[in-house]
Amino acid sequence: MESSEYRKAFVEAIVRQFGTFENFVNTAAQQLPEELSAVFRQLAAFQSNPRWLRPLLKQLTDRDSWLQLAKRPADFDRKLDKILGTIRSQMKQTYAIHAHAPIRKSERDRQIVKLRQHDRKSFGQIKKELRLSSPQVAEQAYRRYQRRQRDQLRQMAELVFDKVTKKKGHKGQTRRPKADPT
Repeated sequence: MESSEYRKAFVEAIVRQFGTFENFVNTAAQQLPEELSAVFRQLAAFQSNPRWLRPLLKQLTDRDSWLQLAKRPADFDRKLDKILGTIRSQMKQTYAIHAHAPIRKSERDRQIVKLRQHDRKSFGQIKKELRLSSPQVAEQAYRRYQRRQRDQLRQMAELVFDKVTKKKGHKGQTRRPKADPT
């Protein structure tokens, strides 16, 4: 079985088990040993703390490196595109932009989820409490928020899988046992 198939199976198992990124982080904080749950709390905090930006800014401001690359315009463009692409990707992930659509009213969506899950209110009751135009608006917001949370969980599971397999030295395929020469 290809590593990508294992990766997909791992990610989907995490999504099935926890449903949302928030559930995963909360479960980790409650059930895992303190050291491990601290790692997951840091993963959750990463969403709002752009530490990833510092090394990219360092690369962008390294004048000597850019002067050398300027001698080879294709390499210059490639490196600049890679850095800007990383910034774009991280910004979208940090601010939970899903499929090129900006997230509007994400705080309201979070509130709808809380009312639905914790307070067990119907979409009709949520409509009245939040003064929405229809129960369907509440339901759409609820489903949108859940989808974003699942996507965040998927991204986190992919990151974990990639880090674990990279540390173990996997390179695209799983190791197969050697054939027995006898």
